[in-house]
Amino acid sequence: ACAEALLNEVGDEETNVCILEKQQDTSAMQRVQGFLDTIEGHDNIVVLEESQATEDTVEAKLELAEVWVQKYSDIDAIFCYQDVSALACMQALKSANRQDGVLIYGVDGTPEAGAAIASGEMAGTAKQQPDQLAIAATEDVYTYLEKGSIDHDWNSYVDVVYVDASNVEDYQ
Repeated sequence: ACAEALLNEVGDEETNVCILEKQQDTSAMQRVQGFLDTIEGHDNIVVLEESQATEDTVEAKLELAEVWVQKYSDIDAIFCYQDVSALACMQALKSANRQDGVLIYGVDGTPEAGAAIASGEMAGTAKQQPDQLAIAATEDVYTYLEKGSIDHDWNSYVDVVYVDASNVEDYQ
């Protein structure tokens, strides 16, 4: 969803992207891979760097983003596997007075990301729907308890909602 939003935003314009990943986390890497798969074939999207923080702390993510800000003068967008990382990148850009025009994307749909989107500091987030997952799981439990048959794989997929300035008020 974030990569599609980026592609819609930039069109054919050359766009330099940094990607913050976490290789030890399967879901984080699936998110990054989904982003990469979506931008594949769009030659105008250039991945400057795909890295992870030295530790899984906000401070380490901020430190990595600060390195990017020093290393690259032409960052147009940043994609992070989670909103906390996106917010750290946002802070690094703000501290360097480089946030103008940089599109920052995260995943999770946290209230903090919603506030950053509402204020124009983040472009968007792919919001998970834990309430929908809970409903689906509860329905399966009741079906199982009533000796019914569950007619789908145990791994269920629930759509994410892309949240940006146009709909952020609906999710705050």
